[in-house]
Amino acid sequence: MTPHQTQAATLFEDNFDDGDLTGWTVSWNFQWANSQLPCMNGSQPALWQVLLQRLGIIINSPGCLTEIIPDHFRIPENQNYTFEFDMTMPESMHMDRAYLPRFIVPGSTFSIKVVDNKIYSEKPVPGGSAIYPFIPNGTYHISNDMYANGRIVVRVDGQTVLDFMDTPPLLTGSPTIGFRASVGADSHSVVWFDNVVIKTLDETITLPVPYLSQRGEAWKSQEYDRASIWAGTKNTIERWGCALTSAVMILRYHGLSMLPDNQILDPSTLNTWLTHQPDGYIGDGYLNWLALTRLSKQIADVHPERSALEFTWKTYSSENITQELKNQRPTIVAVPGHFVVARGTQTDPNIFTAYDPFWSDKTTLSAQDNPQSLRTFTPSHTDLSYILVVHDTQTQVLFSGNQPFNEDVFSENHLQDDLESTPHDQELVFHLVQKPASGEYPITIEPSRSEHPFFAVYAYDVSGTVQPFTDIQNSGMIQQNFLLHYDNQVSSETLLKKIVNPQTLLELIEALRTSRDIKTAYVCYTLRTVAGYIQNASDDIELRNRYLILFSYHMRRLSPSITEKGKQQLEMILRELKE
Repeated sequence: MTPHQTQAATLFEDNFDDGDLTGWTVSWNFQWANSQLPCMNGSQPALWQVLLQRLGIIINSPGCLTEIIPDHFRIPENQNYTFEFDMTMPESMHMDRAYLPRFIVPGSTFSIKVVDNKIYSEKPVPGGSAIYPFIPNGTYHISNDMYANGRIVVRVDGQTVLDFMDTPPLLTGSPTIGFRASVGADSHSVVWFDNVVIKTLDETITLPVPYLSQRGEAWKSQEYDRASIWAGTKNTIERWGCALTSAVMILRYHGLSMLPDNQILDPSTLNTWLTHQPDGYIGDGYLNWLALTRLSKQIADVHPERSALEFTWKTYSSENITQELKNQRPTIVAVPGHFVVARGTQTDPNIFTAYDPFWSDKTTLSAQDNPQSLRTFTPSHTDLSYILVVHDTQTQVLFSGNQPFNEDVFSENHLQDDLESTPHDQELVFHLVQKPASGEYPITIEPSRSEHPFFAVYAYDVSGTVQPFTDIQNSGMIQQNFLLHYDNQVSSETLLKKIVNPQTLLELIEALRTSRDIKTAYVCYTLRTVAGYIQNASDDIELRNRYLILFSYHMRRLSPSITEKGKQQLEMILRELKE
C-alpha cells in the first residue's frame, strides 16, 4: 500500500564526480601557534582536494585547523533540514576529524567530532556524546537532522547514535554546512567525504488508514466483550471499544477486511470473534493483541495474497513512531485510558496525524496527549509464537527460562469508559516474550495481598494457535511456583505444572496464622504437626496419603477456628498434593 508522501526538497548535493572543488571554498586555514600560516602536508600547504571523486585533505603539520564550506549556499533561517554524507577515515581512528552541520561564520559553528570510537558534539551538551564501533579505513553514512528548535539527531549507517537538544545560546542566522580537519599533539590527519546531500526536513507521510468510530450506529450499542459482568448496563462498544476499533482500522489498512468466514470485518464482527476465542479478551475487557495475530494468519490462509501480522509492544518515542510510519505501518498508541491510531507525520517531528475512534474531530497526537506506548503490527509470513503471562498489578511475578529470551513487561493501558471518562478498577501487567524457544520456563508468583488476584498464561505456537491456562488459583498467601513446558511448534503440547510439596503446606499454615485466618496457636500447632508428618513421609505414597486424610480430619474438627478463606486455601493445597 503506497502512502501519500510529500517529498523533501533537495537544497544542495555534490558527489564530486566532476573531479574539482567547484562550488566549495576554504573558510578557515591556520596554525594554532601562528595564524598566518596554513595547515601543512610536510613542506607544502595542506590543500582540500577532490581525489577519486571524494573531497578530502591530508595533513602532516604542527597544530592547525582548516574548514571548507559550500560556496554561496545558505539554508533559510528556521528551516529544518537533513545534512548527510559519506565519511571515510583511513589509517587510524585516532585523528582529529569533524564536520559542521551548522555553520554561520568562521568561529560561529556547531561541530561534531569523530575520534577513536566516539562521536560527540564539541559543544558540551547533555546527551551529546556516544560510543560507536568505528574502524580504520571504514566508510560510514552519517545523517544529521537539524531542527530550528535546537534538536539534533545523528545517525550512523541508519542507526541513531545521538538525539539531543542544543543549549543556549543557539546560533542565529541562515546557516550552511561544512567539513573540518585538524591536528594537535598528533600531527597527522587524513579524511575523505562524499555524496553530500542537504534536504528539507519537512517531509510528511500520510498513510491511507480507513477511519472507523466506536460510536458507529451499526455497533455502538453492542455489548463489548462480556462487559455486563464487570460494567453492568454501561457495557457497550461505544463506551469501551477504542482498542477494538483501533485494531479494526489497522487490520483493514493491511488488507484484512474480511473474517475467515467472509463476514465484513468491523468492530461488531471482530468483537464477536474475540468473545468466542479462549484468549480474545483478558480479565475484564482487555483486548488481547496476540489473538489478532492469529486472526490475521487465519485470514491470510484464506487470502494468500495477504500477510499475517506480528505484534510488538514498544515504548513511545517520536522516533519509534516515525520509524513505523516510514515503514508504512500505522501504529496504535496508548494514551491514558484510551487508544488512537497514528497514521502520519507533520512538519513538527513531535506531532503526528492520528485517528481517534471516539473523538472524530481529534486528528493529531502530541506530547500533550501523554502518549505512553505503541502497539505495532508488522506483515510477516514467518513466526507468530509468543508466551504471555498476565497478572494483577499488586502481585509480583518472576518469569525465567533455561535459554536466553527477550521479555517486554508493561502495565496495560487502564480501561476507561469513554462516555463518562471513568476508569475501570482492574489493572493488569503483561509479560510478553516474542519467538521463544521450546523448553522449560519457571514462573514464580510472590505472596500478595491483592483483593482481586489475577494470573493467567497463554502459550502460542508458530502459527499463532494458543494454549491458555486461565483457571489458575492464585492464593496470594504464599509464594507459588510453576513450570511451563513450552512447545513452540504445537501449542497443545505445552503444559503448565504447579510445583506443590509438603513444604508449600507448611508455609501456607504459617501465612494463615500470621493473617489470623487460623485463629489460635493450638490449631496452628496441630495442623503444622500433621503437615510435618506428611513431609517426613517422603516417597512413601501410602503413608503420605494416610497423613493427608488425617490432616483433613483435623481441619474439619478445628474448622470453627479457621476462616472460610483459610479453609479454601488449605483445601486447594491438599487437592494439589493428592494429585
